[in-house]
Amino acid sequence: MKAIAAVSAAALASVALVACGSSDNTDTVTEVLPETVTTDTAPATTTEATTTEATTTTKTTAQPSTFRKSCDITNVPNVKNPSVSVDVAASDLVAAQADQASCATVGSVVKKIGKQQAEIPVTTQGYRCNPTVYKQTKVRVNCLFRAADNPGKVVLTWQMSYTG
Repeated sequence: MKAIAAVSAAALASVALVACGSSDNTDTVTEVLPETVTTDTAPATTTEATTTEATTTTKTTAQPSTFRKSCDITNVPNVKNPSVSVDVAASDLVAAQADQASCATVGSVVKKIGKQQAEIPVTTQGYRCNPTVYKQTKVRVNCLFRAADNPGKVVLTWQMSYTG
């Protein structure tokens, strides 16, 4: 390859001399071409092909639950016996609303009713509570929680006697 490049350069120089007016076609032009070394200036890159398998996700929807339990609530204010047993009946309750039937939520509902000494309907913690007064200070309370987007509901029932 180098030899061909040197001969081609010499031939071009010879043609240039003739074109410039040289009378002698026997002039010899010798040119030494520098040796060129090809270098790669770009860093080597490695390309990795990654294949991913199709992932199948199966969602399992928990079935609505129906259950009945009892919660013993202590330290209820304004009540003769500060310990109250509450009957909790849940039906068609989805997992996202399970905390509405927890004893902690039930306790806060009962304590709010006791604190207010409620004798008229009260709404608290999403429950609509209807106290029924009988025998002057004795109250039977029914509370209902209805879910907004499904048929779930929780019913709370208990009795208590207010002080004074």
